[in-house]
Amino acid sequence: MAKTFTLTFAGDTSLGDWYLRKTGKEHLVERLEKEPLSYFAGIKPLIEKSDHFILNLETVLEESPKPILEGKQYPNYDNPDRTLQVLKDLGVTAVGLANNHTMDFGSEVLLRTLNRLEEANIKTLGAGKDRKDASKPLKITLDGKKSVKNVYIFTGMRAGKRYREYGFFAENEKPGVSPLPQKGLSRKISNLRQEDPESIIIVCPHWQGEDYKWASDHGRIQERSRAFIDAGANYIFGHGPHMLNDIENYNGGTIAYSIGNFVFNSPGRYEKLDAPPYSVVVNMEIQEEGGGTWIVKNKFYPIVTDNKKTNYSVRKINEKETEDIVYKFDEDELGLYIENTKHDDKCASKSEVNEIIAMITGEKKINQDKFKGIDSVEKQILALKEAQDRIDKNLKNYYSKLIRSKSMKRVEDENYHLYQMLADTIKKDYITHGMYLKFGKRKLNIHDAISFQNFIIQNAESKRLGNPYYAQMLDKKLPAYEFADKIGLRRPYTDPNVYKFSELKPQTGPVVVKPTSATGAMGVYLIYNENKILSVRDGKYLNSWDELVNDVQMEIERDKARVRKYFKKDAWMIEELIIDPEKPDSLTDLKFHVFYGENVLVQEVIREDGGNKYQFWDANNKKVFTGKLDGEDQIYKEAKGFNNEDLDAIIQASLEIPAPFMRIDMLKGNNELVFGEATYYPGGFHNFNAEWDRRLGEAYVNAEARLKRDLLEGKEFKAFNETFFRSPSLTL
Repeated sequence: MAKTFTLTFAGDTSLGDWYLRKTGKEHLVERLEKEPLSYFAGIKPLIEKSDHFILNLETVLEESPKPILEGKQYPNYDNPDRTLQVLKDLGVTAVGLANNHTMDFGSEVLLRTLNRLEEANIKTLGAGKDRKDASKPLKITLDGKKSVKNVYIFTGMRAGKRYREYGFFAENEKPGVSPLPQKGLSRKISNLRQEDPESIIIVCPHWQGEDYKWASDHGRIQERSRAFIDAGANYIFGHGPHMLNDIENYNGGTIAYSIGNFVFNSPGRYEKLDAPPYSVVVNMEIQEEGGGTWIVKNKFYPIVTDNKKTNYSVRKINEKETEDIVYKFDEDELGLYIENTKHDDKCASKSEVNEIIAMITGEKKINQDKFKGIDSVEKQILALKEAQDRIDKNLKNYYSKLIRSKSMKRVEDENYHLYQMLADTIKKDYITHGMYLKFGKRKLNIHDAISFQNFIIQNAESKRLGNPYYAQMLDKKLPAYEFADKIGLRRPYTDPNVYKFSELKPQTGPVVVKPTSATGAMGVYLIYNENKILSVRDGKYLNSWDELVNDVQMEIERDKARVRKYFKKDAWMIEELIIDPEKPDSLTDLKFHVFYGENVLVQEVIREDGGNKYQFWDANNKKVFTGKLDGEDQIYKEAKGFNNEDLDAIIQASLEIPAPFMRIDMLKGNNELVFGEATYYPGGFHNFNAEWDRRLGEAYVNAEARLKRDLLEGKEFKAFNETFFRSPSLTL
């Protein structure tokens, strides 16, 4: 039968004699004096089967010692007799002392603490009468039935210059705590690995100065931890941050950057510093198999260590709280636990989230290697979601505190300009009811509250929910032409037949060949004559019908691999070429962004061999820059704009369409405006700058109001209804 040993590791521990003797904590002191084990009741089952129990004792065993270090914060101590009895009752076999409280009261108190622990038969590591004594590892020998397994545990404190000035660290003939030198300790680990290659080597570093922080995000801490694994250590169980940090597998080892607290009876600063209230107890199960081989299995049991949340009764995590932790959970008779570092597929690690944030803020370059492979991209998306959630949470908190600041609470005349600046800055996602009332009181528009981009996306999402957007029917060219005829809008003369592409006979022009349903001008060809054919999408000229056929076949083949298909179906039409074949450069597109009776923006496009050129015009026929297609090499400098007669025709046409917005595309050639197509979903809608996104959004809101008014007053949209709902020749 296999023989199993359990080594348990717990984080920062103190009964809190010093912390609890504050005004208002009298009931906790009474509890400490009468029932000290009550503080451990919720987690005691996790440690009861331990053969060896090691924790970080972050205190000294002395009754009310006198502080000797000026400016040293939180000089912690605990009653010796009570603490020793509790440690023995818990089954503690060893304590680490390499932390930032062991020398709070000087070397004499440290030596007395060491003696008291020794007399209680509790081993110590990380502090001693000199450097050699302080830095020696704890050795545990496990006697199996067929073999012996040695376990070595190192500890040390990584701390700043201040602690050297305090005299915390042991020297050749001076008591103190062990430091954590990367090179020195790595060398010791490497030598030990050579001497005892089958041993288990564990390092329990104390990260001073990382209170309620993610030590796993600290580059040097990460480097140091990984260096110990590279040198031959199997496991790193850190502490000091008072909370659970990332756990990672690295080079065959496991690094738990911080296992957090055990029972540490201080008020804590979890909520104040936005730190998760969780820590872990590590149960390392070391099992000798029948053949004398040894297997190690780590179980990390999360516990809730925020005393303000638990009323000083540390407890095991519950099912709901597992949602806050990124790892996969298993469960045994002791409760929920994490086994090694299996991530929950629905969560990302803290380091992955921080890397995303660093890339978003520009602190790091976007690492496109992360986008290779489905699994890698899935991890990036999970991390991106958590990064966005964290940023949103922090921004909401920031805005909430900003709005409650004294400057923002002043009378309106004194802070109007501040609210005006804020109204132009804040995103609608972060506006609370109270904030909105403050903006409303000052009659300020929240710039981000209305967005053309949002309306377009909302319409598309509404359609996916099964709600029709009736103007979409105009996407079909033949019904759209029928509608244009009904409202008197000039459109190209069209062959009444619809063909499969293979059925088309070679055309010699002048005609247009195009799909009945496609997007982005894909498949639209202007045939001036048999030797001059313009591919409208690419702006390139072809020299024959055969070249046109090859071009179409190539695009259809490419379309098979596209997620967003350009060719909706194999249905083609032939129509009039409305420009003079001898003057092909005279053709321009005018794309009217019209909002039920109001034109706000016109995009003029000239299609040239080698690329298209663009110019935007406002309703007054003035050139404007919208943030879309206005690069120096994209601007159509010779653009001519439109005339009032053109504009009036489009505005009247928009009033026949029951939709707040349509982009109506017209072809201008030979001084004649001819209908091309209409769409409710214009490509590149996301490229408008903030000013134009707002202006177009306002136009949408106003158009929607006018449309509702007309519907309530009984407007019938006769031409639209006859085309799309009453004509027996059309299939809806």
